[in-house]
Amino acid sequence: MNNDSFFFDVSTTPRSFIRRGVLSVVNSLFDPIGFLAPITIQGKLILRNLMNGTTDWDEPLPPDKLSEWVTWKDSLVQLKHVHIPRCYSTESLSQASKVELHVFCDASEFAIAAVSYLVIYSTDYSRHISFVMGKAKVAPASGHTIPRLELCAAVLAVQISEIVMDNIGIKFHDINYYSDSRIVLGYLYNISKRFMTYVSNRVEKVRKINRPDQWNYISTQLNPADIGTRGIHVDKIQDSLWLVGRVVEVFPSQDGKMRKIKVAISRNGKLHYYIRPIVNIVLLVTNDSYFLNNNECVSYSIKDYRIRIYKHVN
Repeated sequence: MNNDSFFFDVSTTPRSFIRRGVLSVVNSLFDPIGFLAPITIQGKLILRNLMNGTTDWDEPLPPDKLSEWVTWKDSLVQLKHVHIPRCYSTESLSQASKVELHVFCDASEFAIAAVSYLVIYSTDYSRHISFVMGKAKVAPASGHTIPRLELCAAVLAVQISEIVMDNIGIKFHDINYYSDSRIVLGYLYNISKRFMTYVSNRVEKVRKINRPDQWNYISTQLNPADIGTRGIHVDKIQDSLWLVGRVVEVFPSQDGKMRKIKVAISRNGKLHYYIRPIVNIVLLVTNDSYFLNNNECVSYSIKDYRIRIYKHVN
């Protein structure tokens, strides 16, 4: 076999612009692992919008929605160019010095999403990141605030990690979770305040599987799960952050009183800002020659933030 990869074959059979035909096209994308979740979620959202005001499965759908539907449906043909390597790494996982699981979650008013990655450390100190599983779900049309949806995304992240741990057959050295919602992190870190039933039940679900200190903050712009909530065009999915992922390190500070996040960007040297909740930490990761020619870690103080600049990690 010359190319051991996952490919996608999309049916080009014409479907009528009715409720039944739209549902048929959306469900024709068989993707249980979630490689295409940012694409399929767009179809599910279109389907929900199209069904508003219709009751019969064979009733013609509103003509003003036809253009949006046709654009998305016709773009699926480009999925034939998408291929995802079937192996997590070119080296045996049994020979890796360390294997970690990183799970990201996010929510918007339209959808919630979570995605997980393996971070594989080789004996030569090199690292490889590989997509494991992702999922995106349509958010309820009404009755939910963004913080509640973000909490639902955290529950989805825990559910994904459970599926991965039960089926992958790997003992992870560490499992870390990431959210861009400070409110959700406040829920999970709280040990004194009592919440409403809705929040309390979901916080309990999360805490049954992991510890609060496994949860960390990551900015929205650098969160892979953000793509799952807003979607992406088919021709961009191959090299998207959803499939490529990020290398993230979480480590305690020297004084043992705070946790920090360091994100390594392997494709460019742009300056990125990370703000850790509660402890007000900003981390900068860069390839900028000015910083690389100076000390590995330079500290500054701006207002209430402690800022540290780290070298780019390949």
